[in-house]
Amino acid sequence: MKTLIIFLACLLAVGKVQGQISANWYFGNGNIFQFGKDSTYLSTGGVMNTRHDLMPISISDQKGKILFYSDGCTVWNGKDKVINNGTELFGGTSLNVVPIPNQFNKFLILTLGYGISQRSFKINEKFKPFNLTNQRLDSFQRGLLRHPTLDDIQLCYSILDMNMNNGKGEIIEKNKLLKRGMLADFVVVNHQNRKDFWVVTRAHKSEEFATYLISEKGVSEKPILQKIGKSFEFVYSYISGAPIFTFKTNIQGNKIALLWHKKSTSNIQIFDFDNQTGKLNNAKLIDKGDNLYGMNCRGVEFSPDGKKLYTTQATSYTTGKDMTSLVWEIAEYDMAKLHHLPIISKIPILIKEKQKDMQAEYMWAAKLQLAPDMRIYFSTNSSSMKGKYNFVGCIEKPNEGIKGKVDKTKYTLNNDVDLFYFPRCTHLLDLPTSTQIETGKPFTREILFETNQVILKPEYEKDLQDIVDFLLKNPKTTIEISGHTDNEGEESKNKNLSESRAKSLANFLITKQVGKERIKAVGYGSSKPIAENTTPEGKAKNRRIEFLVR
Repeated sequence: MKTLIIFLACLLAVGKVQGQISANWYFGNGNIFQFGKDSTYLSTGGVMNTRHDLMPISISDQKGKILFYSDGCTVWNGKDKVINNGTELFGGTSLNVVPIPNQFNKFLILTLGYGISQRSFKINEKFKPFNLTNQRLDSFQRGLLRHPTLDDIQLCYSILDMNMNNGKGEIIEKNKLLKRGMLADFVVVNHQNRKDFWVVTRAHKSEEFATYLISEKGVSEKPILQKIGKSFEFVYSYISGAPIFTFKTNIQGNKIALLWHKKSTSNIQIFDFDNQTGKLNNAKLIDKGDNLYGMNCRGVEFSPDGKKLYTTQATSYTTGKDMTSLVWEIAEYDMAKLHHLPIISKIPILIKEKQKDMQAEYMWAAKLQLAPDMRIYFSTNSSSMKGKYNFVGCIEKPNEGIKGKVDKTKYTLNNDVDLFYFPRCTHLLDLPTSTQIETGKPFTREILFETNQVILKPEYEKDLQDIVDFLLKNPKTTIEISGHTDNEGEESKNKNLSESRAKSLANFLITKQVGKERIKAVGYGSSKPIAENTTPEGKAKNRRIEFLVR
């Protein structure tokens, strides 16, 4: 057995951009969130207006400076200039971005849209909804005109090379079709090897999922196809539009949630996801249609530790003869008890009243989004006689649940935007550095053991001191220490050796007054590789110990 190396567990292929990739969120009408180590604050300055229905992306460099951002139609660089060939992307319904493994500063921009380009809105430009005249409605009904339907939705990708044009960026491939007739959303999941990625989407006419692998070679030509989960009843209307679909994955990459909403009916399906094979398993329906717990559900998000699921949802009821109340609330689900009544607590975030004969859909709650600061943010808006206003709130400590505090008005935005979404891709691509300790995220230390030995050398104890300090400062947390090896030698011996080394580190923590009941030491041998065992470099990556604080 070769020397065990505890290496830096990050996305090695994109390490130069990975550390601060989520440092900035560009969204809405020129709004910017900047996430720092000590503070998070709101500013303005971008040139992008995502109106009420476009989902943005924004990527930062290794120093936390904005590298580029997009609304799915146009791509701007960090100087707010349109990137070469960066217009007329086929976005419109969903958007995501993936750094191409082993290709520094090259990115895949994945878009879902109707296969046509749309123009980007300017800052402060008002969105004018299309008014369907009786004449045009008659033309549609008689088949003389056809509005795009779900059959026309295309999953495409474009390649952005930020090394081109003297570092100002250029789209070198644009609108390459992957698949047609998909749902209006998709999700990106980290591969188990922490280098590659999976893109998961679903056809709208069946239960068939299509999962694509993204590696240093690009996007796989043939997806993994599966039929799993519940069918949806699709009623597409030009007037009411298409159903709302939202895909989310947890940080751990082993769960995927699919939210379907149409009018007052909502369903949420949870799937186990094998991020080594790219396959979904064990579909569970945790919310059944038009009821108090899922009515008008719009957003869904996992807690950082993956143990909770949150939704934004609306409940309406009559309070008098002439008044109707609409209540937007956040609901909290326990992922370990999905076979029971799923919601364990709810909290109202916005309550408004209007005349009974007026529409209640004048108030919106946007999709939930986990941020780099490990808070879950949400946005809502409301109209009154004094005008329209928007505000941003957050779940302060989502691992602790709603009781961990919900800030309903953390930020107020004084701009005329009906609704806005936050960038949703970035935190899923972030893994901590070797010195960063966060609950729910694996991390490592660069420590060496002698060949076939399990004794921790005193010289490495200082590299574990910050772990000791963190555990003593946070007495409710627990830690799992897992040992891993390459595939050399007998597997039974590898497993025993990896477990003994993990226990050696556990014993060190115990000597530092960390309770042994808070520590779990396991050995996996070579059963969980993060790289190929066919090269010396791959074997070295697989010989590791990982820590996970919960």
